[in-house]
Amino acid sequence: MGDSMNNMIEVKDLCKQYKKFKAIDNISFTLQKGKTLAFLGLNGAGKSTTLNILSTLLNQSSGSVKIANYNLNNNNINIKKNIGVVFQKNTLDLDFTVYQNLYQRSYLYFQNHNQCISEINRICVLLNITHLLKKPLKNCSGGQIRIIQIARALVHSPKLLILDEPTQGLDPSARKLVWDSIIKIQKQTNLTIFYSTHYMEEVKYADEICCINDGKIIVHDELKTVMNKFSKQKLIIEDNNITKTFSFDNPKSAINELNKHPSLTNFWYIDILLDELFHQISKEF
Repeated sequence: MGDSMNNMIEVKDLCKQYKKFKAIDNISFTLQKGKTLAFLGLNGAGKSTTLNILSTLLNQSSGSVKIANYNLNNNNINIKKNIGVVFQKNTLDLDFTVYQNLYQRSYLYFQNHNQCISEINRICVLLNITHLLKKPLKNCSGGQIRIIQIARALVHSPKLLILDEPTQGLDPSARKLVWDSIIKIQKQTNLTIFYSTHYMEEVKYADEICCINDGKIIVHDELKTVMNKFSKQKLIIEDNNITKTFSFDNPKSAINELNKHPSLTNFWYIDILLDELFHQISKEF
């Protein structure tokens, strides 16, 4: 999607093979600068393998990857300067304060005390966590810890944020807290975001959806396009003791159908459940 100069990620014919097993099978996709992409797939589909390659943690078997116009393997140092990664598991030190955790990471990039303090203050203001700086990490909530992980990933002002199921294991209120923070910083900094998720309701935060199944990309398109193609709303009506079910692409069509049944006694309008979306896409392919 888009021309090469505007792409933050370019993946072409990417493969990762373990003996006879192909974890990633010849996938290609792009992501433009400033856009957000939701990377969807069932367990074992190839999500984590792809994220690990993009994060420079795993070498591909074949194919090419370019991030921020740098070729993977040839320019990994420059790629690491341009990406921030948040993994599923907490990699922060629970015995450190929030400030100590952030300072430890920032010093790896800047090796200058004053610059570290400046960048920590900048990211904490953006994410509204300045009040947590002196707090031991072990006393923070699950949602706060995840936001602190994001702050650590962004302390060096990368252009791309990679999130591996960022709200895994969090309750709904904590998930909302995390996503409110991600959306806020994305809007303020034009950050490019690539995230995997198991929570289908989190798809709505993406500009684009990319679905992987058995190591192959089966869909990659704008969110609206995917929803229009694969999602259907249902209208169930009771008319003269007869129950009828209709499927529609939009609420306006459902209203038109309702107007055709002046004697109906009851009706139900059911919007698409996002949990069903991936299942419908998988059936298509």
